[in-house]
Amino acid sequence: MTRKPPVASCLAVTLIAGFGLLVWSGTVEAQTKARPYHFGLGALASWTRDAGNPAAGDTNQYGLYLQKNSASLTFAAAGASITPLPSSTTGGNLQELSFQISGYPGTDGEPFEGGLFGPSHGYCESTPRFAVSSTAPSSCFLACAQGAKTHLASGWWTIKFVPPFTAYPGCEDGVTGNVASIDVVMQDGNDVGPGNVVLDNITIRRSGQSFVVGNP
Repeated sequence: MTRKPPVASCLAVTLIAGFGLLVWSGTVEAQTKARPYHFGLGALASWTRDAGNPAAGDTNQYGLYLQKNSASLTFAAAGASITPLPSSTTGGNLQELSFQISGYPGTDGEPFEGGLFGPSHGYCESTPRFAVSSTAPSSCFLACAQGAKTHLASGWWTIKFVPPFTAYPGCEDGVTGNVASIDVVMQDGNDVGPGNVVLDNITIRRSGQSFVVGNP
């Protein structure tokens, strides 16, 4: 079993998603990262080279590989904690959560049909999903199947969630007050799908500023 790693402090960067570049900001806020973790039978989470969405400046092309090679009811999961969170993230200023999953370019890669494996894209059902903890009475779960889907020129798909988060099944109590944690999680096993997915460009947008995680 791999435990969630502690928060690491470092200088802040603002991530410019459109160009895949890192631009130093003038603040002293730690760089937002996705820290992989996994537990239980058949579970694995790791940043993997040459697995992510191709982007200008991203020579290593990292993708976040999440695997659950066991039945869905098995006490096992693969995921990543988004940490440290952008400072002062609250339910009131959280404007977007999104990630990207693999796909196929051109009209052969459309429409997005979902399903067990999907005709030309990565797994996208009740998981992978965001799990958001705030001062709301219960956690907010945002399932891939429920997100708005945009097909990119690379063939990948952006899966996006925007307020009001109470509109999504699994987030009936919404996101309120201070946000304590945001994770991406794969819990569906190989009995309902392939048991794995690759994510990239995990994005938190708050107060008009986007924080994009696309590498370790």
